[in-house]
Amino acid sequence: VVAPYFTHRAALLRTEFMRISAETGAHYVDLFSAADVFKSDPTHFYAADFFHPSGNGYEVWAREASQIIVKGWPDLVHAE
Repeated sequence: VVAPYFTHRAALLRTEFMRISAETGAHYVDLFSAADVFKSDPTHFYAADFFHPSGNGYEVWAREASQIIVKGWPDLVHAE
């Protein structure tokens, strides 16, 4: 019942964070692009409270963040 409210609120905050990051040159990790992954199997990607990410959900978040790091600071990534 509260999910639509939190989704709407997150969308408003996302817009503001994207604006601020563009103005300041900060990098923004946009997890809205990963929303379909979380919806695909909520019990796998969300903690028991279905609000916070599970370990698997944080793994998705880390993957998204690492893509930003690789693009923004390629010299920080070592070749394997």
